[in-house]
Amino acid sequence: MLFRLDFQSAVPIYRQIRDQVVLAVAQGELTPGERLPTTRALAEDAGVNVMTVSKAYQLLKAEGYLVTDRRAGAVVRAAQAKAVPEIVEYGVQYTRICLGLSVGIFSQFCFERLLQSTGRTSLAMCTQLLGAIINIVMDPILIFGLCGAPRMGVAGAAVATVVGQIVAAIVGLIVNIKCNHDIHIHRKNIRWDPIVAKEIYRVGFPSIVMQSISSIMTFGMNKILFVFTPTATAVFGAYFKIQSFVFMPIFGLNNGMVPIISYNYGAARPQRVWKTIRLSNITAMVIMVVGFTIFQLFPSTLLELFDASETMLAIGVPALRIISVSFLLAGFCIIAGSVFQAIGNPVYSLIVSVCRQMVVLLPVAWLLAQTGRLGLVWLAFLAAEIVSVTLSAIFLRRTMKAANALEAENEQ
Repeated sequence: MLFRLDFQSAVPIYRQIRDQVVLAVAQGELTPGERLPTTRALAEDAGVNVMTVSKAYQLLKAEGYLVTDRRAGAVVRAAQAKAVPEIVEYGVQYTRICLGLSVGIFSQFCFERLLQSTGRTSLAMCTQLLGAIINIVMDPILIFGLCGAPRMGVAGAAVATVVGQIVAAIVGLIVNIKCNHDIHIHRKNIRWDPIVAKEIYRVGFPSIVMQSISSIMTFGMNKILFVFTPTATAVFGAYFKIQSFVFMPIFGLNNGMVPIISYNYGAARPQRVWKTIRLSNITAMVIMVVGFTIFQLFPSTLLELFDASETMLAIGVPALRIISVSFLLAGFCIIAGSVFQAIGNPVYSLIVSVCRQMVVLLPVAWLLAQTGRLGLVWLAFLAAEIVSVTLSAIFLRRTMKAANALEAENEQ
């Protein structure tokens, strides 16, 4: 195999050799029993010290990727080649259970949205929190077989997730019946209505597409980053988990903002709509500045929450600092997207999402990856956010012009 070593990278050379061998095994480029170059041969070809190659081989041997033989040299271990199919099997088990019982999450979302749309966001939060707590408590019990439960492994994690969703859905239904007096749920009224279904999909279809696009973006970024090193994909995964704590308050803000904007837009009161948008944007900006500051000052601390290695820190610290610059623009984009949803014009949100993730983020990340500099790939997030904020501003201005025209027409 051909090794591509970046002598300007912060990742040590021995680690680059190790990561590229792991990638080749995972992708099937190195098959069980295949021999690698000797340490001396690889050192001469790559222009590095023999001890550097030896250190990489020793690490691969310790991790179970290689076995060494005096006559054959370094050979790909057969057992390690089974790791990828094993991971796929775990994924199949988890997905089969979660999709097979997806009625839980569907019902949970439905009843939570009913509460949110009528302004009872605190009750919606309680049902979400209940489902999350049940999931957290049951995960170790079913995965490891604690408290007399069967040891189910990955399947146990899926069962815990589904149980949490179903319980949250049942509680959500009860809360709507007992506490949500704006909505009357009766069994006789639950029937198919093609007109209502058409309207739901008119508003909801762009959101369905946007969710799918997010999954495609995540898959694409992982493919791009994995070419450099699996550690880069670990950094990307860690970033997504960390950034959710920054974005979560804004999503909560949206839940309170959407009913207000929907009501006032329908009542042709654009001034109140503008006032709500302005206040929401200021709040979102403050939240994002706080998030940006934390990512700039404490990136190592954030990554150490995931037991980060030296390699992960070397890649992750500059990555978090670069990506977090886009936070300063993202707040406005999130608020604008929710405004488009609130007024029944989700196509604008769809256009922004497609342009951000499919037209800009992935192509720019791929182009920057061709330079061989991992640090440049993270700039794609900033480029995507610049395009997103530009389109959001244009569409928001167009939307408010239409609202002003509607108000003028009603006054006449």
